[in-house]
Amino acid sequence: MKGVRFAVLAATLLGLGFALFAEKPWTVAERAAEFARENGDRRPPLEFDVARGLWFGFLACGAAGCFLTLYWKHWCRPLRAPDRSLTRPAEHLSPFVFWLLVGAAVALGGALRWPLATKGLWWDELWSVKHASLGYLKPVGEPESGEFRFLRRGWDDTLWGYSKPTNHPPASASSRISQAAWRGFAKAEPHAFDPLAVRLPMLAAGLVSILAIAVLVRRWGFPIGAVAAAFFLAVHPWHMRYGVEARSYSFAVLWAILACLWLSFALADERGRWRYWLLFGLNQLLLTWSLPNGFYYAATFTLAGAALAFHQWRPGEGRRRALWRLVAVNVMAAMVFLPLFMPNVLQMLRWGEINDHATLTLARLKEALANLSFGMDLAPTEGPEGLGIPSLHAEFASSPWASWITFGLLAVGITVGIVRLASNRLGGVVLLGAIATAALASLAVIKAADLFFYPRYIIYALVPFAVLFGIGLAGFSRGLTKGRLPAALVGLAVLGLYLYTTRAPRTLLISRPYAPFEEVAAHLETRRAAQPDLRVIGYGLGGRVLGLYAPATRFAKNKGDLARELQAAEAAAAPYVIVLGYEGVNRKAPEYRDGFEILDQPGRFAEARQFAGIDPLFYFKVLEPTPLPPPG
Repeated sequence: MKGVRFAVLAATLLGLGFALFAEKPWTVAERAAEFARENGDRRPPLEFDVARGLWFGFLACGAAGCFLTLYWKHWCRPLRAPDRSLTRPAEHLSPFVFWLLVGAAVALGGALRWPLATKGLWWDELWSVKHASLGYLKPVGEPESGEFRFLRRGWDDTLWGYSKPTNHPPASASSRISQAAWRGFAKAEPHAFDPLAVRLPMLAAGLVSILAIAVLVRRWGFPIGAVAAAFFLAVHPWHMRYGVEARSYSFAVLWAILACLWLSFALADERGRWRYWLLFGLNQLLLTWSLPNGFYYAATFTLAGAALAFHQWRPGEGRRRALWRLVAVNVMAAMVFLPLFMPNVLQMLRWGEINDHATLTLARLKEALANLSFGMDLAPTEGPEGLGIPSLHAEFASSPWASWITFGLLAVGITVGIVRLASNRLGGVVLLGAIATAALASLAVIKAADLFFYPRYIIYALVPFAVLFGIGLAGFSRGLTKGRLPAALVGLAVLGLYLYTTRAPRTLLISRPYAPFEEVAAHLETRRAAQPDLRVIGYGLGGRVLGLYAPATRFAKNKGDLARELQAAEAAAAPYVIVLGYEGVNRKAPEYRDGFEILDQPGRFAEARQFAGIDPLFYFKVLEPTPLPPPG
């Protein structure tokens, strides 16, 4: 306890001291105004936002610390054991068998995720590498000269570069460390990066999530259901995809699981120890820092914790102390979060309207639910871009009996899981309900404010989905049979049926890269070996980040840029190719679409190669000019 109080006091003094002695925001504003006068519309350096944000953040940290110091007698007092004790476990499984099976689930999850983790990066990951965790090679003179200089990104860019929400600071920071370690072991160049090194922290978080969900469900009294939940999460295609991607979605799932786990320990600890409360506070910090919509989940977990404190302690001093402790660890989390994220907030205020072309519609909500349930989109994509991309409609059409039975078993399993969990651990229902409530609240705000939306924004909901299905599967497997072996066989049959129904998205994730940037670059390198003066023009969205794999790439954003590049190539009598990806976005987005007046000219260009990824948008074409017919 003394250590907690000392840390709070030290953080308070640090916050107030920084606000007192650091450069003040109004001084920074004067420097920013001078920069604007001298440089016109040029973007101001990040240091202005960092300096102002840190000052406001540390001031808020100091104020929060003063609050805790003022009321320390309320939250520092020892917490007695709760008035309600845990009910007996609803299932029994020997620890040896439990850990053996959970280890197998983690190993299976690792084997399924490894192929995708080692393949090339996609746009969002490349953007983060370029702007946050590493840097990029910039041509010196003409791109084809082969001379480049490395523009390295600093830690300011990693933690606080927030010109757009593509940078997820925890993912970028952990990826930066992982890449540095890889370059040290591999003796690689300072600008080099490796897909596995970039993604390793997120891959590790995804595998720890499989372990953590088993520990959580076992804590709630369902060790058999815990094993089922772990295997379900291990093979779920949606978690396979986002449990690898070098962004914070893998972390988000892990923090949602751990929030439930730490609160479960804290609210049932008969010794009233601080460790679980502090771990919950740390988890709140990580939830809010990882993704902007983590605020909803941190808030609902706090409300769920308060509701469970009312349930665990009768009216009186014990309940008050538990509630004060819950408030205290949240304030402690805020004391760290505010200096860490306030520079990002200042940049968020200047985002304005983000031109992202993705809003929340009923169709997109259905896509999110299809991915949550089966890990694939609802409707197929027409054209060559959709070849090999699975959809739920196609699966139901090709295997209607298996698909409908799987759908029914999912519904029955979740329903049985809710009933079993509510009868044995009501607190578990409250905590999973907090995740569901936060997801719904985030959707409501996104719709009301007309913000952009992607199905992955509700990936937190995988946690209650997997937990309830695992508990339900264990329940109805035992209810349909007598004896452990028949029940295990029924459970394996159900999981096998789910594996069969979701085989297509899993095969896709194992066999293809996220997006074929690396494969396109390798093809271009082969062509350049035969044509050293070959010019590569990357068009529209995806064209610029191709430069991380192919630094000599020229970028054309619109019709004017493309016309200039083509005229320059033809004037120099140089061969050229155009790399076009994300065609669905590029044809619709106002900043890119006018270039298709050139690209669609009949007979002017031919498709030399095509490359596919795991999403129809990630379909790339290499276009080359059609040879002119001989004269006469």
